[in-house]
Amino acid sequence: MRNVLYYITTLIFFIGSFYNAYADNNVNINIQKATTKNNVSYLYVEHHNLPIISLTLAFKKAGYAYDTPDKQGLAYFTSQILKEGSQNSSGIDFIKQLESKGIELTFNIDQDNFYITVKTLSENLEYALSLLSDCLLYPTNDDEIFDRIKDEQITHIKSLYSAPNFIAESELFNAIFEGHPYSNRNYGTISTVSNINEEDVQSYIKSSFDKNQIVISAAGDINSTKLSNLLDKYLLSKLPSGNNNNTISDTTINKKNHLLYVARDIPQSVIMFAIDGVPYNNKDYYAADLFNTILGGLSLNSILMIELRDKLGLTYHTSTKLDNMDHSNILKGILYTDSTTVTKCMSVFKETIENIKNNGIDEITFSNAKSSIINSFVLSLLNNDNVANTLLSMQLYNLDTNYINQHNSYYEAITLDEVNRIAKKILSNDFVIIEVGKNNNIDGKEINVKQNILN
Repeated sequence: MRNVLYYITTLIFFIGSFYNAYADNNVNINIQKATTKNNVSYLYVEHHNLPIISLTLAFKKAGYAYDTPDKQGLAYFTSQILKEGSQNSSGIDFIKQLESKGIELTFNIDQDNFYITVKTLSENLEYALSLLSDCLLYPTNDDEIFDRIKDEQITHIKSLYSAPNFIAESELFNAIFEGHPYSNRNYGTISTVSNINEEDVQSYIKSSFDKNQIVISAAGDINSTKLSNLLDKYLLSKLPSGNNNNTISDTTINKKNHLLYVARDIPQSVIMFAIDGVPYNNKDYYAADLFNTILGGLSLNSILMIELRDKLGLTYHTSTKLDNMDHSNILKGILYTDSTTVTKCMSVFKETIENIKNNGIDEITFSNAKSSIINSFVLSLLNNDNVANTLLSMQLYNLDTNYINQHNSYYEAITLDEVNRIAKKILSNDFVIIEVGKNNNIDGKEINVKQNILN
């Protein structure tokens, strides 16, 4: 009981003192910048309320969009190999090393980048970075582990063949980015994963984990001098420089086939839709983000949920999201409805879109969405991991160092007229829509998913 009270007291103190001011939703966080002796700069937020550090790293231009067509799935495959440890310690032994020190080490990818997160007690930071260094520089070369990871990835691909959500998003991206690397499949296909060998993984690591492409952020019980020295010692002095010369071109949505269909014998149809969005560095980005929140980002209170669920009971869930990639920007969404109500659901969806274009959004909806964004952002900053991730995003998107503290003012300054203007601009384009279900209710072009995913 005494321990429980201690942690509750510590948590209350942490919430009350870590962030200097939240009065009237103002944020005042001391964001600092440090540069290591290897001339790599990073952002960090230092506080000593709890002896924990969250460290986040990204290697730019190392995501699955940079997989070659015949080796799609390589970036993801490599992330799974690294989870298995190094030549010094792999498999169960590696997991035990992490667990014995309470270290969390994760590897993830998206289209553009390769991400690493380290969460550790500050006293174990050097040990954690030494393990990470071994993983990146000397990944396990155990043949049994390699074959197991390959079998697991192929099995996962086969299981996704029956997952309607995955099929909808995968085939939507394959269509809207046809001929562009963003159409790559993050897990690959059975044939492309089967093609991957140990030399491919080594080549990926050598070219992708480039010191010139690294981005670093940290939050928690940090001594910046110590952190900089450890980053230099275990990573920055050892990583190659100038090996990653990957490039891909900017692109917009391909609307050649704007209605698509995948046959699946399921009671509920899954419908996904996409339209060109707004870049992060565009002056209208914050208004576009506010519009997205209003359209489908407010959970139960979004316009689409009110029109399709509350008023008509046509769906149990629909949502939208701005997806900002390095070389394309889209607004995408998903909705679920019974196969017998797809036609009605899509009719109301289109009517709702037309109504927004012609009549705009009302003041109450606008104000509620603005408050939701501001409040959610403030609450998210009570978590070290979220702070580190936000600092990382700031660097990836080239945002001002004081972005966190200015964030709420960006949204408070937006007017209803600005949101209605950007909404009309975004919605002036046609959506690309895909249905996965038992009937082709939208009269879409049928896609052979088995050929696309399993071959």
